[in-house]
Amino acid sequence: MSPGLRPRPRPRPRAARGPRGPDPRAPPRPRRFGGKKSVEADVPGDGVTVRAAMAYARDTLLADRPELFMRGDTVKPGILVLVNDVDWELTGREDTELGGGDTVTFISTLHGG
Repeated sequence: MSPGLRPRPRPRPRAARGPRGPDPRAPPRPRRFGGKKSVEADVPGDGVTVRAAMAYARDTLLADRPELFMRGDTVKPGILVLVNDVDWELTGREDTELGGGDTVTFISTLHGG
């Protein structure tokens, strides 16, 4: 190596730089279902479908701005719906009949930039 030239130090791995928390200047993220990540509910009625479960969630569980969750009688594009951990596209979408103990999961695939 020439005199006066030193190798550049290697950057430390990202994990060694310390945790990066959320930007304190960013507005709080909306929590559509009362700030909860998971909500359990018994949808009343016989022969309940995913369509009825979505309407029940919109009318009784959703804290605010239902237009961000549903468009008409279905979920907005960008929201993945799982029935018992299976994509609802494979089970019949809104017309999938639910039984006791079935689970419906809504996952937003949209995020900010």
